[in-house]
Amino acid sequence: IEYIQSLESFKKGLLKYFEAYGKKSIPEYELYVDWESGVTRQLADSHFVYGYFLRWVRGGKKKITLSMCLKQLEKEENFEIFRADEIQDYPYLDEEAKKVMMPILENYYSSSLPEANFKNCMWVEGDRFIWLTKEHRLGEIFRKFKFQTPEEYLVELIWLDNGGTRSFEVATTNNKDSISQLVLDRLTPDGLKNIRQKIVRNIREGIKLESVLGNHLALCKKLGITDAKEDILQFICDTKRDSTDRMDATSIYLELGGDKEKIVALYETLTNYNDYFFLHLTSQLYKTNPDSVIRKGTEAIQSVETTEERKINIAQMMAEIGDIEAFTYLDGLVRLHKKSPHHIQSGHPISKIDTTVALKELEDLTYLLLDKEYDDPRSFHDSAKSIIIEWLFALAAKSEQDLMKVSGFLQMERDKFKPHYDNTADLNWYINKIFEDFRNSEKTVKSIAETKQILESLSF
Repeated sequence: IEYIQSLESFKKGLLKYFEAYGKKSIPEYELYVDWESGVTRQLADSHFVYGYFLRWVRGGKKKITLSMCLKQLEKEENFEIFRADEIQDYPYLDEEAKKVMMPILENYYSSSLPEANFKNCMWVEGDRFIWLTKEHRLGEIFRKFKFQTPEEYLVELIWLDNGGTRSFEVATTNNKDSISQLVLDRLTPDGLKNIRQKIVRNIREGIKLESVLGNHLALCKKLGITDAKEDILQFICDTKRDSTDRMDATSIYLELGGDKEKIVALYETLTNYNDYFFLHLTSQLYKTNPDSVIRKGTEAIQSVETTEERKINIAQMMAEIGDIEAFTYLDGLVRLHKKSPHHIQSGHPISKIDTTVALKELEDLTYLLLDKEYDDPRSFHDSAKSIIIEWLFALAAKSEQDLMKVSGFLQMERDKFKPHYDNTADLNWYINKIFEDFRNSEKTVKSIAETKQILESLSF
């Protein structure tokens, strides 16, 4: 600790080290000390001197000389930087060490802030991530030690937060504060006003690193910065942006009161149906703007370039809002593959599909409820039976009239298949179950008349 307190003390430490070694140059392999060997130079070993050799002087050289070490220190700035980095990562920072080192580090931090240029201090060139080392160092010092910082510099530190559009959520999940949260927690009301203006200004002037821009958008959401809506819309419309970031930006834009019709207009222009962004907008719009979703969804399903998985995702939502063509696509996959096109309906009921039309579509598929060849022993939910039952139950739950249509349909199918399958009585269980679900018979006691009606409807 003594050596790190001043440049002169550190130079004395270096001289002591070389004196203990007995020569003015040390081969690289002898830097690594066997701590149980009891060699003389251990008496002169220091964590900071050792770190200086390994991380600041060595640089691939086969030996280290005293002159090399001293030359590196000719600029006092080099010592200040070395000292700040080493104190940050000092592994033995007990209370005694803190008394000596924290004032040194805080002084470096405070004196360096006015010289720092945080604007776009991180960026990407090709496949290389580049950052300004001083600015990055100051950010790490602030994050670790939370030194008191004037507000004019606090607001600049958001340039160092590359947490992306979900920075606050990720930080909460990891049980730690993002650098932006640390900044916000320390701002006065005037400071919060200034940072809101700065966030908008940064976005408009240009942010090189997309994850830093994403964090700025997250700040807009957190602080309710409605002035940035049009800037966020520009980000959403930029097809070169990451799909996940565009999805998050859309949610932020709408949460800030952005014009939903502009999102709908953008949705209408999209042609990459396999893109997650298209799926995301479909999920956001299908309940409020069904006509647009049905129109674009139909294009997606009909496109030869759209993957089957994406077609299924889109058709599920379209079927939920009553599009019979989407339902026809889904039951066509059951017809083709003899299994469920998706594990479960995933919260997309088909109750808005016309029951009569749906039952007509399912008429040639009901044998899959009985033919054991198509049962999946590994998972019921992968079977065709599972999805057909789910559809029938959703249709029956709509109204008394729909209930009777579905029960009548199953009775006819039961009678039709009696000569061909010995398990057609299984359909009686489904008929009974749809009545139970509709009447809520599992929770209430039915009257004798209701029970008689159910039994007569089964007409064994």
